[in-house]
Amino acid sequence: MVKERTIIITGLLDNDSSATVKGNFDKAGLEDAAGKIKTALNTRFLKLPEVSQTTMKNAFAKSVFIILDENPTYSNYSATLNGDTMRINSAILNDAEALETAVGRASLVLGGNTVTPEIG
Repeated sequence: MVKERTIIITGLLDNDSSATVKGNFDKAGLEDAAGKIKTALNTRFLKLPEVSQTTMKNAFAKSVFIILDENPTYSNYSATLNGDTMRINSAILNDAEALETAVGRASLVLGGNTVTPEIG
């Protein structure tokens, strides 16, 4: 049954961080989506220079919420500078490159990077 669900993903960014993922899915669908987000975050983290890795770690030092939107007003992601919530367009879950870019940029915004746009 599809309904609003949450799941906590652990083992993020060198196994030091976790996040809560929320979206309208059946149980298996949310588990699959959370796995894709975890992979995207960890892949992006390893590709970044140390200064950006530190920014991502700063973002996840607080409780981070990742909301999967079905019909967003943005293209791929939305986040607020130094906030605790990123919104991801659920339509990009099956596009590994777009998802990696979106969660990476949103993480940098949450971590305080003023160069990265808040919406993309």
